[in-house]
Amino acid sequence: MRMKIVKSDGRQIGIGRAVLRYIGLIIPVVVIIITCFVLSIFSPNIAGGILLYIGIPVGPILVFLPLLMIIWDGKKQGLHDKIAGTYVVNIPQLKTLQSVNNNTQISDS
Repeated sequence: MRMKIVKSDGRQIGIGRAVLRYIGLIIPVVVIIITCFVLSIFSPNIAGGILLYIGIPVGPILVFLPLLMIIWDGKKQGLHDKIAGTYVVNIPQLKTLQSVNNNTQISDS
């Protein structure tokens, strides 16, 4: 199965939108790293407990939740796709998406 990342009108994404999509993908990881760093600097004793009892179970959820959004989202978009305004489509579906967009734009509902 071949897939392609496209904009809402079915056209290919540019470098700017690709970078925005990538940033949306790494935001949860960066937030966790910064939080751990700040906690370890300002309160190392408390940080150990927080990271052990809260960070370890909650961290993976925060990392994978934006990707798991794809499962229940009606348009099958993850957080990174919503941020960049992109869709991942099968190559055969691309022609259908383009023909639909000739008549109407994909709505955000």
